[in-house]
Order: sequence, then structure tokens, then C-alpha cells
Amino acid sequence: MQIDPETEAALAETLAQGEVLRLHGAVGVAHGDTGPITDTDLWSDPAAPHNRGSRSLDRLTRTRTRKVLFSTILSPVLLVAAIDSLGGGLGDRIDRLVGGVTCGGPPGSLARRAEHALSMLGGRANHLAVTDRRLLLLQQDLGLRAGFDIVGEVPLHAIADARPRPRGLLRRRVQLSFVDGSHVVLALPALQAPSPERVCAALAGDTR
Repeated sequence: MQIDPETEAALAETLAQGEVLRLHGAVGVAHGDTGPITDTDLWSDPAAPHNRGSRSLDRLTRTRTRKVLFSTILSPVLLVAAIDSLGGGLGDRIDRLVGGVTCGGPPGSLARRAEHALSMLGGRANHLAVTDRRLLLLQQDLGLRAGFDIVGEVPLHAIADARPRPRGLLRRRVQLSFVDGSHVVLALPALQAPSPERVCAALAGDTR
């Protein structure tokens, strides 16, 4: 994904001296249940009972034909069944059914800080930039002089793991796991952001 010269110049103003930009694109918090703020990184374990539904959903939508069948026939049926069977906290449970748990960690953890930076209350960062030092969460200023403001940042050494985290039809997602045990899932809008694989590679230092 090419960066136009004007955007590249605006991004350069957010970098420290000698810092090298590796990748840039639009970003948001992935749709799903952000979980209670006292949870742990149990949700990031694919073998955990909470994630059995995620594995089943991936199997249901593995091929193009299955995706079509799921989106047109099975998905509405499952959604109605879920609404009919769930009690309190219905909205959170539906979010969890569709998108899984997209944030885990206590207050003040790196994941919660990233989630807050991407929220309306935290500055609504809508772009990310990966440099040779940091992951930057940026808000794009679309005023007379286009630019970017840093809303949040995480040193690369604080990111323990980054991997694609597709779920069902929601394919363009990346899960970041941090050294403090927290994790957050980011959404990468189509046509506005690099692929999950490229973002993970840039965070790992591969700039190809």
C-alpha cells in the first residue's frame, strides 16, 4: 500500500529524530465484546472454552461457498436463536457471538490504553503507524492543513506477539498481545490499510 507524498510528510512530523516509518494505514477496534476490565489473557488462549465458538465459526466459513451459505442462511438463523436464548447483557453477548472478545486486561494495561485511544472518549485514533521503535495510534486531522496527532503509542519491545485474528466473515483483524499479559484485536479497513500479515511483519521488523 503506497503512501502519497503529502501523507508521508504529515506522518514524518510525528516521528522522533532518526525514527523510520515502516507502515501506515487506517485502524479501529475490531467489532466484538471488549470484555470486563478485570479479565486476564485467558481470552487469548485458543484452547479456552470461551473460544470454542470461534473455532466452530471459522470452520463454518472456511471456503467461499460456506461464507455465502453462512451469511445468507445460517447467520440470521443463529442470530435469532441467540437473541431468543440469551438473557441479561444481551448486547454484549451478541457482540461476543459475532466478533469474540476483542480486548483483555486490567485497567491501565497496554491493551486497555490502546482500546481507549481508539474510542470516542480517548481521542478516536483512526490510523496506525509502525516505525522501527513504536506502534503509533494517530488521529488524522482533516482540516485546512492535513496532519496527524499522536493519541497513543506502544514501544515495539512491549508487544510480545502479533498475529492475524480472523473470525468468521471478519477477516481483516490483528491481535496484539503485550508483555503485561493483556491483548487487543484491531480491525484493518479494506482498501485503507495494509493486510493483517503485513502489519504483523512490520511489527516483527520485516519490512518487505
